[in-house]
Amino acid sequence: MIQHYPNAAQMSDFQRPEPPAAVLRAVRVMYAGAVVCAIQAITCVLTAGAWRTAVEQKYPHLGAHGVTVITHTAVIAAAGTAVIGAVLFIRIARSCRKGRNWARVGRTVLFAIAVLGAVYDFSTAHTTLNLMFVFAGCLIDLVAVVLLWQGSSSAYFRFFKRPQF
Repeated sequence: MIQHYPNAAQMSDFQRPEPPAAVLRAVRVMYAGAVVCAIQAITCVLTAGAWRTAVEQKYPHLGAHGVTVITHTAVIAAAGTAVIGAVLFIRIARSCRKGRNWARVGRTVLFAIAVLGAVYDFSTAHTTLNLMFVFAGCLIDLVAVVLLWQGSSSAYFRFFKRPQF
């Protein structure tokens, strides 16, 4: 069902329309994505030993110092990326609730980047737990993007693209 929102000329005093159910569900899904990212960041740090084992198996001819450097770099990069992902999930969720179309487009672009990152992660040395988080993040992103591009959501975002006087 597509909801039609009044334009600025039809409204006597400007009041923000309520977001449709699809946008509200997408916002909740993105908040869940932020929680998953935060848990992923914590587990990356707590499972550094498993990362070390994965690096040693992937690169058996690497010395102890090289394994340590790669492991620390990978753990810091993965945890940092997860924290940035959590912040972006929250920021974009709040902006989508306010009707900002750039946030919907941005979530879609970040979903595409997440899929490419997941393909890369599956081809490199990572722990199984981290791969599960990557897969969960991609699924959450997919659900959010589908909800944000439904007809009722599009009508809501289109309302805010009109000039408001």
